[in-house]
Amino acid sequence: MAINSRGYRPGYVHQDGFFAAIPLVLEEVPDLVFVCPGLAGGQAEEWIAQHKIEQNVILLPSLPQDELWALNKKCMLFISPSSHDGTPNTLIESMACGCFPVAGEIESIREWIKPGKNGLLVDPRDPRALADAILQAARSPELRTQAIEINQNLVHEKAAQEITWPRIKAFYDALINEHRS
Repeated sequence: MAINSRGYRPGYVHQDGFFAAIPLVLEEVPDLVFVCPGLAGGQAEEWIAQHKIEQNVILLPSLPQDELWALNKKCMLFISPSSHDGTPNTLIESMACGCFPVAGEIESIREWIKPGKNGLLVDPRDPRALADAILQAARSPELRTQAIEINQNLVHEKAAQEITWPRIKAFYDALINEHRS
């Protein structure tokens, strides 16, 4: 299973390209299922009908955090078709849950993903490139296994509360002390 929990964010999350990539993936991996929390209703249903991918896509409403994490743990891939973004929480959460990330080629994401090592980066506006990255990840259990360990360590080192909170406090303490001087 693959998960795309980016929801509707017109202008920078290219769900149209994501749904256009799915039939290209299914030509070679016909049993892959795409689960899409936060995309139930609206335009996604039209894209599914347009691309005739009803059997392989599950649209869900937005989920409570614990349910989203549980779903991430069942998926092998996380798809984030964005072209402009900060570091999405959904990316970090999926990496922590063991999903292999396929994400848009964005500078902020390069801070987390080394292409071919712990994820893949693509132009999310290019359905063929997105499909090729999904296929590469789906076909390579070795790459996915390697990425799980790297990503879980990376998330712990860069995003765990016990690591980040002291850094944040020190930053603000220094800022406050600087303005008092």
